[in-house]
Amino acid sequence: MKKWLFGISIFLNIIFILIFVWNSIHSHSNEIGRLEKDIEIGYFNSDNAIFKIPKGLTVKNVSERGLGAIGQFENERFSIVITSNDASLVNYDLPKESLNLFSNFYSAEIPQNYLQNGIPQGNFVYELYFAEFGGRMKNAECKIEIDGNKIIIEQNENTNLTGGTEIFSGLILKHKSGKWILGENEEDKNAEEIGGCTEIPIIDFKTKIIEWC
Repeated sequence: MKKWLFGISIFLNIIFILIFVWNSIHSHSNEIGRLEKDIEIGYFNSDNAIFKIPKGLTVKNVSERGLGAIGQFENERFSIVITSNDASLVNYDLPKESLNLFSNFYSAEIPQNYLQNGIPQGNFVYELYFAEFGGRMKNAECKIEIDGNKIIIEQNENTNLTGGTEIFSGLILKHKSGKWILGENEEDKNAEEIGGCTEIPIIDFKTKIIEWC
């Protein structure tokens, strides 16, 4: 009788160990970290931002690993826990087809491949780098609207520059050097000097920084 119970105990322990090892290898790590970049959030397959999650928030890694990651769409995943006392805040009884689920859930970050002639289209938050201070002055935020190669730059609630809300309205041009610049007319793409404290700012779509003066 004792041998029988002992055998069952060993078998169950082996099962528990195998489950533990399996979960350790194939499930998400649940590592706690800090968001290092602002993220613009929008609906899946949409190019318009709904709101922005600011950098500095604490997040948890929920990326699947091992066999669990096979076929997973956009594997860099993290979670932010939102709590509420309002039980009616979320409706969990909706039909699944109405939730626009894409495979294993959805893409939250705004797609960055919506381009027109190499220029991203839509509304974004960029930073102004003040060239005359050589990095000694903190970058300022600005919101920009791009339509074709036309751009409007405005101050937002985090910007405190002199003048009005709109700080630039003009064109995005490919300079003869290969850099993207902000100009007032097509001739600016042949300017001898750009960036720094010239009258022709440089814009970087990857870093979302505009070299300002």
